[in-house]
Amino acid sequence: MTVFAAGTRDYTGGMHKWLPLKRNPAALGCLTLPLFLTLAGCRSRSPYVQTTLVNEGATTAQNIEVDYPSASFGVSSLPPGGSFTYRFQIQGSGHLQLLYVDSAKHAHSETGPYVVEGQAGTLRIAIGGADKNPWTMQLMPQARDPKE
Repeated sequence: MTVFAAGTRDYTGGMHKWLPLKRNPAALGCLTLPLFLTLAGCRSRSPYVQTTLVNEGATTAQNIEVDYPSASFGVSSLPPGGSFTYRFQIQGSGHLQLLYVDSAKHAHSETGPYVVEGQAGTLRIAIGGADKNPWTMQLMPQARDPKE
């Protein structure tokens, strides 16, 4: 059995089939261009909700958590006037829920709006204000709570 080193004239390994492509850049480009276009198009275009939590209270809010269908997100603390931004996808349907602890160590829990899979847009949740925590959202398509 004779073994030849790669790069020698007598080498006839499996790459001999691709030699015409090496000599013809246009043919190589025609074969690789669709691959690059496919990969470039694989970027996720799924709908998402851009959410901002804002502390409108006079004290730091802690252990802030927002539950949404299939998952949750949160931040350990937000000082007065501070904000936290998070982006997520809604998978499933249900109510949003806000949980946090105020500076007096009182736990707060509030049920938010009803959301459905595929909605996209913006959501703003104000924490610690004088009123209840207002939820301001602009999500499309609109959804109705089936219990209403």
